[in-house]
Amino acid sequence: MTFPDPVVQEFRLHLDSLYADSTITPDEELLIRFEDKIRYDSALHNEVQILYHLAPIILQIINSNETTGECKEYVISLLDILLPYYTFKQVTSIFNQKLLLKAIHDKRLKLIIIKLLIRGDVEFLRDGQLFKCLFNILADPNEPIAIVNLTERAIVAIVMKSDIFRLKLLNDYEITNIMNDMKHNKMVQSRLIDLICEVLPVVPTLDTSKYLIGEEEVSLSNDLLFYRFSVDTWKRLLLLLKDNEDLGFLKNKMEPQLDFCSRLFVGENTLLDGNDVFIDYEDFGTVQCLTRLSYVVPELFAQFDSKYHLIDYAMDKYRVYEKAVFFLTGVNTIFLREKNADFFEKFMLSHRTIDLFCHLILDTFIASHYFDKSELQKIGFDKLIFDDLLQIFSILSSSDILISKMVNDCPYIITKVINTNINNEVFVKTQLIESSLKAIVASKVPLGNLQIPIEEKIKDLKGQVYITVEEPLTEHI
Repeated sequence: MTFPDPVVQEFRLHLDSLYADSTITPDEELLIRFEDKIRYDSALHNEVQILYHLAPIILQIINSNETTGECKEYVISLLDILLPYYTFKQVTSIFNQKLLLKAIHDKRLKLIIIKLLIRGDVEFLRDGQLFKCLFNILADPNEPIAIVNLTERAIVAIVMKSDIFRLKLLNDYEITNIMNDMKHNKMVQSRLIDLICEVLPVVPTLDTSKYLIGEEEVSLSNDLLFYRFSVDTWKRLLLLLKDNEDLGFLKNKMEPQLDFCSRLFVGENTLLDGNDVFIDYEDFGTVQCLTRLSYVVPELFAQFDSKYHLIDYAMDKYRVYEKAVFFLTGVNTIFLREKNADFFEKFMLSHRTIDLFCHLILDTFIASHYFDKSELQKIGFDKLIFDDLLQIFSILSSSDILISKMVNDCPYIITKVINTNINNEVFVKTQLIESSLKAIVASKVPLGNLQIPIEEKIKDLKGQVYITVEEPLTEHI
């Protein structure tokens, strides 16, 4: 059989030679020319005759006991190049399920087959054999990470396509057994939980014991990495809860985990106490769980705040503990509005609390009720390094309300920025200053005696050899 394209035909003849004579060396340059031909010649895309033309000899080389390992790797590289250009149905019209089942158990072909199954057709996969193979691969602790990641992608893609496979996750005896075994195998448990977090929105009835790790399990693990993974999973589940009404049951199911995070934050007893593995270990992941909860399920956060006084603790300890600063910087500010006014009146502005101040000032209620002109004048902007002041300046330039506050209550910030010369190398700062000043001028806020100095500074910035926010990224001549 001949093929009209000369490169394809030359490649076929080379494959025939490799099969017939094991002393011949694979031609890597020819493979590159073939790849370029397939990639750039759109007339060959989806030309299934190429598959028909090359498939027989490819299979012969792979299955032969006479061909070398080098030759087999060569044609496997060819398959990896070729298959993405054809639909799943076109590929499986030549490589049937029996061949795919055999190939997925071959360590050299496994990756290619898994890539193909990501595009799998529901009808072709309906009997579930290849689907089960994917779970066996996922459960194998010896599989390399590249294989594991692609296998998860393939399972997720298949599950998303049809209820048939969603039901298999719940009811197929072999698959549920594999998942149960993975749950109790620390080497692969994280793979199972990653997979479940991906498919949970479409299979919400999966048993929570398979993916929801508790305080006791973390403590018994004696493993910091497992602890961090568990906390990351809780954070991930909170995001899923935010975006999926069908996962509302997680509000109740996650209460023990969130109670643990609350106790850990305020220093109450947990099962981790006294365990040398966890002693002196501080990870802000549990704090992120609480701050994320304040947005996702505010009423549940309010319960834990009432029980453990989370906000009061953070306000009391923010000068001492970094975790308290981190908490206050991330928590929903609606929970800070009615709290101790003394916190705002005596707020300590420093490099470590810049992000916290910016978080607070963005809340218009807090900005207007707690940071009035007299408070802002004594807060100590003049003691900040310029980078910190610039961060506050950028935040205060983000809306007309905040611009008005800066102009009327703390004009020192604007004056300091426009009177500071920026080194030529720091072009990002120049862009930030320019865009912020333009936002101030474009606002409806009366600028008074600041109007002219601001406009002059904008002109000054445009006159320098900087790329301005209005200019293209071209070389200045």
